[in-house]
Amino acid sequence: MSRLLYHLSYAAILQVFIELQKYTNATFSCQQKALSKLDLREFRFYTSRRMIHQSQLTTRSYECDSYGHVNNAVFLNYLEYARIQFLKRLPVPYSELRRRGVGFVVARICIDFKSQVGSGEALRIQTRPIQKQKVRMVFQQSIYRDRDTELVAEAEVTWACINDQGKLIRIPPELDIPELEP
Repeated sequence: MSRLLYHLSYAAILQVFIELQKYTNATFSCQQKALSKLDLREFRFYTSRRMIHQSQLTTRSYECDSYGHVNNAVFLNYLEYARIQFLKRLPVPYSELRRRGVGFVVARICIDFKSQVGSGEALRIQTRPIQKQKVRMVFQQSIYRDRDTELVAEAEVTWACINDQGKLIRIPPELDIPELEP
């Protein structure tokens, strides 16, 4: 009996999660797991207001090198595209921050290539904040092949907040929002 109640409670929680996705604009991410293995801590982690943004794109033939796979340098463009899409989803428009003289520059990128990608392949890029300090934020970005969900590259990207003169400044208080919290 207790095992049945255990499964029913997780099923109810999962149903709430599904309903939340339907009726909110928030982007939630939850890996497929059997109900018996779903952990409440993991459920809270994924349904928090923290933003896990997903972007999609298709590789192009001119991005491929002589071996027929996407050149490693092109992955940096993919990651940049996904971060820009991430910024567009924030409650404070990035264009407004730029008008006020606030900008973000990439200070560091560490990328691990896991698998090659060819022309015409659909990719999904997941971006999530993992660290936030006074003048910088660190994002973890994962690139997956859409057809088989294989991880093809993983990166850790550090952004620094700067003013119009290129000097480091504090991250504005408008960005003290749950979506950017690790």
